[in-house]
Amino acid sequence: MQSESSNTDATIPANVNTLQQFYNLMAQTRLIRRRMVHSYLDRGAVASEDVDSLKRALDVLSSVSGSPAHATVQLDQIKTIALDLGYEIGELEKDILFFSRGEEQFRLHLNGIHNAFEEQVDEGVKKLKGIEFRSLVSDRDGTVNNYCGRYLSSIQSAYNAVYLTRFAAECVANAVILTSAPLDRGGLVDISVAPEDKFIYAGSKGREYLYKGQRRGSLPIPQDQQGKLRELNERLEMLLANPDYALFALIGSGFQ
Repeated sequence: MQSESSNTDATIPANVNTLQQFYNLMAQTRLIRRRMVHSYLDRGAVASEDVDSLKRALDVLSSVSGSPAHATVQLDQIKTIALDLGYEIGELEKDILFFSRGEEQFRLHLNGIHNAFEEQVDEGVKKLKGIEFRSLVSDRDGTVNNYCGRYLSSIQSAYNAVYLTRFAAECVANAVILTSAPLDRGGLVDISVAPEDKFIYAGSKGREYLYKGQRRGSLPIPQDQQGKLRELNERLEMLLANPDYALFALIGSGFQ
């Protein structure tokens, strides 16, 4: 449900012409979605301005030439790159429906696009009923997001964050989200919108973690190996500074 207003800290651009502008837009939707999730979980409502911002973001992505399956944007002044925006557009549509029309209508929508949705949900609930879980450990893929060709634009959907947060708060003591990607600086935390105090985020296949928004840690690496990794990263950063190789920081899973 929606309330009347919000102090927004995210501005949706009028259009997207370059790959970097696309990533900037998706980063803005993360700020908006994160705020909406916190508001919805706390008060059961979100600001109408935030819903409107998601609608504008959807319009911008839908208006990219060739969108959604063959969207074309500039990589630099000469080169272009083709993107399949189906995931980003589809999840924005779901978030807008979730907050505009409510959870019951959203559930009906999911039932309409997934075969035997209600039956599968009921079966899952029956199997889990009565079982006490101390910990949930799940890979990000499949639980937080479906397949997306670009890691940095696979922003967690707000509806997904709401449902996962409820499960984490009510059903388990420790909810761990695991990924092979880094923890931050273009990693797991940067594309998540759920309240951090409800989850343990584990990046780099568990070698670094953020414990419920309070404590960071990492497995120690021998000094000689750390030196080699530092040298590797420095050389890779030098390569990425070359315009001929800059795109590798932007496509796929990027520079992880």
